[in-house]
Amino acid sequence: MFWNKYFDSIGVNVFFWSALCGAEEVEEWPILNRDELLRKLRGMSSEETCSVGMIGYPNVGKSSTINALLNNKKTAVSATPGRTKHLQTHLITHEDNKLMLCDCPGLVMPNFVIDQSELVLSSILPLSQMIDYMSPAILVHFECIIQIVQRIPICVLKQFYNVTFTENSPPPSQYKLTEDFLGTLAGGDWQ
Repeated sequence: MFWNKYFDSIGVNVFFWSALCGAEEVEEWPILNRDELLRKLRGMSSEETCSVGMIGYPNVGKSSTINALLNNKKTAVSATPGRTKHLQTHLITHEDNKLMLCDCPGLVMPNFVIDQSELVLSSILPLSQMIDYMSPAILVHFECIIQIVQRIPICVLKQFYNVTFTENSPPPSQYKLTEDFLGTLAGGDWQ
């Protein structure tokens, strides 16, 4: 819960919430349900209208959260990053109090990102949105595959894709294993 501690240290209110499991707790912070979250948000301001912004990486549920809070599908959602193109606002009126929900496009902090392959693997950047298709694209695509292969246990590569290496030798480097994996796929031996 690094982010909660960070935001607490600078005086920013953070609430964990789930439309599905409002009774659970994450470490020492409770997970709120829809009604509890709305109550907390309304209680944050003495103003007639309280504005609440949804910010974060693409595809983390900002628009889905707004839809759940509105109890209606008012914002478009997609499995592909970049569905929300511009700032959208939605008003919830309750008695004499109004809550303005603001939905914005996903944000990516460049100083936290190592390279484009990380963005592609994290579903933050769709492959089709890569800007540089020249020679660095070959490296980026290979780096993506290396990262994917690193996440798949070797036994799974062997079982489902027939990737082989000598059992008695040390495991191959990720580079070599990735080459073997791509070679197996290119040869069609995995089907």
